[in-house]
Amino acid sequence: MESKIQTQPRKNELAQQRYGRPVTLFANYFEIQPFSSQKNQVDQPIQKYMIKIVPEIPQNSQRFLNKLLSQCKKQLQLIFCSYTLHGGWTLFSKTQIKDDNVITTHLEDQEYKVIIDWIAQLEKNSQDYFVFIKASFMSLMKAIRFEQIGRNCFDSFRAMKFNAFKMEIWPGFDIRLIQKEGGVFLNIEPCHKVIRYESALEYLNGIRDMCDSRGLDFQREISQEFRNTTVITRYNNKPYEIREIDFSQSPLSLFEFEGKEISYIDYYKLKYNEKITEANQPLLIHANKRTGQQTFLIPELCRMTGVTDQMFADFKLMKEVKSLTHSDAPVKVKECQKLFRAFGESKTCRAKLEDMDFKFIERPLKVKATKYDAGNYVLGVTNERGNERIKFDIESNGRDLDRKTQCKMYDQPAIQKWGIFFQERDSQLAKEFLFHMEKNIQQFGYPAKQMASFVVKGNTFDTWRSTLMSKLDSSVQCVVLILPGHKDRCQLYDEIKRMLLEEVPVVSQVVLTSTLNRGRNLRSIISKILIQICAKIGGIPWTIDDMPIMDRPTMICGMDVFHKTKLGKKSVLAFCSSFNKTSTKYWSKTVVHDVGVEISSSLQMLMEKALRKFQKAAGCFPERIILYRDGVGDKQLVAVSQSEIQQIMNALKDVEVAQDSIKLMYINVCKRINTRLFAQGEIVDQFKNPIPGVVVNTTITERDLREFYLVSCQSRQGMVKPTRYTIIHDTIFNGQNTDMIEMLTYKLCHTYFNVAGSISIPAPVQYAHKLAALVGERGTKEREPPQVHMKFEDSSGLYFI
Repeated sequence: MESKIQTQPRKNELAQQRYGRPVTLFANYFEIQPFSSQKNQVDQPIQKYMIKIVPEIPQNSQRFLNKLLSQCKKQLQLIFCSYTLHGGWTLFSKTQIKDDNVITTHLEDQEYKVIIDWIAQLEKNSQDYFVFIKASFMSLMKAIRFEQIGRNCFDSFRAMKFNAFKMEIWPGFDIRLIQKEGGVFLNIEPCHKVIRYESALEYLNGIRDMCDSRGLDFQREISQEFRNTTVITRYNNKPYEIREIDFSQSPLSLFEFEGKEISYIDYYKLKYNEKITEANQPLLIHANKRTGQQTFLIPELCRMTGVTDQMFADFKLMKEVKSLTHSDAPVKVKECQKLFRAFGESKTCRAKLEDMDFKFIERPLKVKATKYDAGNYVLGVTNERGNERIKFDIESNGRDLDRKTQCKMYDQPAIQKWGIFFQERDSQLAKEFLFHMEKNIQQFGYPAKQMASFVVKGNTFDTWRSTLMSKLDSSVQCVVLILPGHKDRCQLYDEIKRMLLEEVPVVSQVVLTSTLNRGRNLRSIISKILIQICAKIGGIPWTIDDMPIMDRPTMICGMDVFHKTKLGKKSVLAFCSSFNKTSTKYWSKTVVHDVGVEISSSLQMLMEKALRKFQKAAGCFPERIILYRDGVGDKQLVAVSQSEIQQIMNALKDVEVAQDSIKLMYINVCKRINTRLFAQGEIVDQFKNPIPGVVVNTTITERDLREFYLVSCQSRQGMVKPTRYTIIHDTIFNGQNTDMIEMLTYKLCHTYFNVAGSISIPAPVQYAHKLAALVGERGTKEREPPQVHMKFEDSSGLYFI
């Protein structure tokens, strides 16, 4: 098989759209137009200049350079009238001066010459022009007093205060200047930043107390907690991302300031009139990402940002926060339009925009889209002959899918031996569970024998372990475990799941007492548990009809990687691959990786095993492989995808199939995007969430890639988020229209058996995500993630959902 890897070109624009119907949507992209086109003026080009300082100052002396240029502001205005600085070393202006200009100034008893050299005239759509627009836009945000934190800008003057929770929320915008197929646009998404009243010193002392009580390494824990966090200085509201903690220094340490040594205590008193009361505290270190220049900060004078675990667990607080931050389409569009109006109301911004020849179109960008139908759910047989099945349309029954799927499933493997385990104090809850489970078994017509009951006499892991070890063997198909506690706070869950993954390979379903104690919709909850158990032991709750591309033997794969700092040196790769005609039965496997090992280096082995599993189940190798890859960022995409595609090619050689007999499509899945899509509301300039099944594959897509945005599900609160799919490699359609893969992707979003309806990504990707998290979350800094027992690899069940 040919192993050469090439990124796929854009689709053939002349190809006919065979599926779906055309619709019109809007995106949170805003056009940039020149003023001159509105006024019939001659477009005056932008000039680029470079700034040199004599005598030279280090390239990382950004603060010193800013001071120097600030002193030259009047002279620069006399020369250029209006200008934009980028990074301090580059200047853009419409004024063309080809002769060198020299400005002489003094700083810290030293004379400096600021030399300005003309470099070039900017070409429209060049990289330099792109940089100029970005720099100009950030100067506009600064003019209306927005603070930049990372790539986002926030308005501290419109802070929403939550005094009861000792925090406030700054509204802001995630703004990106993006060059897409349709041109250069501003991609704007309203966002928010949580600013806590708690100082970094208070947070640090809290960690110190926790470490003292648990016997942990204080310095290591604090370093890990603060690394990559953002703090806000209370004396000037400036944000800083913390790189590390310097425990060798304190506010009493000396540094050089204006040619003299001074302590941090004296410096902050002199410069900001801030009194530091705690001398025994380490210093926080911020490093400029571009220059590497370090800034030392005092924890006592910094406020923490972000939501803590304790705040996240506060239901009342999070409900209030979400009501403000999860805004819907009309609110988001109005916030963007308010920003443009703020530019118009600012005299400085108006002058800047006109001088730089910019005009922003306030209306969201109109884009062409396609609406696909999800099709029908297909469930169990309705007669003894088995030639008729329960079938109903998904989209017209959207609000009723939970109820309508509570019936005989597509494939219900008989359960001969299963049991329920619970503590003695939870006997009544177990009795209610068994009552409702029996009712559901009758309603579903499920072939299952009576569930055996076992009481665990104790609430420790040791008592649970001894009870499970004494009752479980290879003949047990599944168990239900009623565990005490709430979600994410059940101490027994991790240890028991770990044990059942690697020591006693039995399919398990955990039910928390907090869920059963609610008493509401108990019958419905237990019906969903029965559906999950069916899928876990190798059954098929439902399928989707009319799946495109599946007319020939096709293997659909999902791949994801678990990364978390608490895992220490280990990452977990999960791989799932279908082996039946409806892509509802999956082989799966995980691989734990050491630090420094290429995370996808195991893909060749995984793909070879997946191919052999498909051959064993279907009697032949697949003719097509479609791999959905999650967890790869844009910057890593080319390197990672090329490595992985090569490994897939090698796996095809290993199974000794004929050259080019298996076609491959490799698709990168990206959920963390800034793109939002709107549908037209009932009146003009009113917007709402688009309906599920809409796809955009033009205008806001990359020029040189085949990609599409899919809205596959509805949102209960706020805006629905599309998912972006980039086709990196394709020998199935060879660069032709993407409509078949778009429709298949949408239909696959309905085959995740934890949800009756659709999810935001195709089921195989979500299965890989769940499996990677199940294994990865069981690992810690001191303990390896569990090694999943071979029995699960040999089975065909989704034991991890």
